[in-house]
Amino acid sequence: MDVKFESWKDIIKDENIVFKKTKVLTDNVLSYCPGCGHGVAHRLIAETIEEMGIQDQTIGIAPVGCSVLAYEFFDIDMQQAAHGRATALATAIKRLYPNKFVFTYQGDGDLAAIGGNETMHACNSCLLYTSDAADDLLCVDLGGRRIIKKKTYYYINSTTSMSSTL
Repeated sequence: MDVKFESWKDIIKDENIVFKKTKVLTDNVLSYCPGCGHGVAHRLIAETIEEMGIQDQTIGIAPVGCSVLAYEFFDIDMQQAAHGRATALATAIKRLYPNKFVFTYQGDGDLAAIGGNETMHACNSCLLYTSDAADDLLCVDLGGRRIIKKKTYYYINSTTSMSSTL
């Protein structure tokens, strides 16, 4: 079948759009390492915020590490937290603004190792906010990080940090 068109404007129409950037993401170019997965996680979070229609009611918290760059890429209110203290800051913000949607974007060490105590207290407070954690446990710095949306079981050895998966 031979399809003819006079210009690209014949193709670029709203009814032909298959993929477009969500309005919750800024126009900044992602600066994460190749293959890390933060861009995918950002897009999923941004699409969820857009689909729920809560962009102007959402507050995100990003701590030290790769996740600190999140404020450059989300077009929402963002707050930076000290390493391991994002969940403590999220509980404070949720108490101050109970009608806002609050989420943290943390690495697994920030959430479960150095921030483990704050995470446990946040769970005990029964406040409704979301923590999204990127899992760096079995990955190297430049290759294929995975998001914690998988079934992984951790155990803690006699030291003070997370050790490995079962």
